Amino acid sequence: MFMTLLRQSWSKLPRNVRNLIRSLLESFFSCKISSTRTLVKGDVVVGGFLGTASGLGQGARWMLDFFKIVGLPTYGANFSKLSVIEENFEGGPLWPPEAGNGGIIIIHMNPSLFPLGAYRTLGKEKILPRRVVCLWAWELDVVPQRWKKALDAVDEIWVPSQFVAGGLKKIAPQKPIHVVPCLVDVETYPTIPTIDPLPQLVGQTIVFFMYDVGSTHARKNPCAVVEAFKKACVGIPDTTLVIKINNNHLWPKSVDMLKQACEGMSNVLLIEKKFSPEMMKNVLARIDIAISLHRSEGFGLLMAEAMAAGKPVIATGWSGNMDFMTKESSILIDYTLIRAEDPQHLYDRYNAQWAEPDIDQAAKALRHLLNNPAERQLLGKAAREHITKYLSRRHCLEMLPETFWQSLEDPVCRERLLNNQSI
Repeated sequence: MFMTLLRQSWSKLPRNVRNLIRSLLESFFSCKISSTRTLVKGDVVVGGFLGTASGLGQGARWMLDFFKIVGLPTYGANFSKLSVIEENFEGGPLWPPEAGNGGIIIIHMNPSLFPLGAYRTLGKEKILPRRVVCLWAWELDVVPQRWKKALDAVDEIWVPSQFVAGGLKKIAPQKPIHVVPCLVDVETYPTIPTIDPLPQLVGQTIVFFMYDVGSTHARKNPCAVVEAFKKACVGIPDTTLVIKINNNHLWPKSVDMLKQACEGMSNVLLIEKKFSPEMMKNVLARIDIAISLHRSEGFGLLMAEAMAAGKPVIATGWSGNMDFMTKESSILIDYTLIRAEDPQHLYDRYNAQWAEPDIDQAAKALRHLLNNPAERQLLGKAAREHITKYLSRRHCLEMLPETFWQSLEDPVCRERLLNNQSI
């Protein structure tokens, strides 16, 4: 109850007050660690918002599950109770009691919360014997200067894409930065649903988009999806646009703007309730086309998951998703770079640019796929084949930096895993 009231009170504070509080917390809880301290070899702890329906939470869960599946000694540290997003499901304990006294800890938490969430909550005695890695995601090519304060608290940084790495290198040229993609286990994604998650749309061709309001309306650009769909589906019957919205309470105006954009359209379904990860896999297996006319992405979870489910994806051809999307495996939409403006005031103070996708081109591509089911199937197959290669268990293991393997107690762990033919 206390945390719920705290989250509600925080969301109602003026932006300048929230920024001031963040700055004070960052200064007060800043922490420096010695790069020459003694590190103890051991196991893997993945820390993050394991109980929240958010991009950061999903990324942490994927990594935790992936490491366990391939046989690495891995445990989860659940920081969900520290999140401004309410915990949606059971994510486990704050610190795993089974974890040893050394190894590596990989924390999915951006710098503004990291020192408070890790060192002050868990205690240095749990963390400092381990190699400290933070997985940081950002969606602009300009990274906040205040992130520099957290650089001294980590041994190295992992990022989900080359796009994020490019931005971080501008403020952290001396810090090791490694690209480790979101570890989507594509083998667990069905192409046909085990149950119908959208029974009210039987017989409909479904175009799908999903976004988190906390990731900002302006960046995710849902109204552009509605506009493209409206232009594309003229004269095409039995077609529905489904938009899944998470955490609408963080900025209710987003849903209001979306409903206004959909006014007069009877073939749009907005879903505001939370789905479990397994239910989301069934949703992606049920849809026919995924579309994202984002202005910027650090990675692009929706696109990667839809490709894993064997669905054709139409997306803006810029930012993090370009690490795993190609013209042969998806439809990439042209764009113009514009100044980043954000009414939610998360991305509008960095003098940065992001993409304005060509809505007419997106509408034309969508209409073509709606009219050509055979091409949808071919493109979906190509998408799954491409993402399966990029995010295969073997390729993901090969992308882990040398320092990861050096932190483990088992010195031949990497060779044993890579020689395992079942991986």
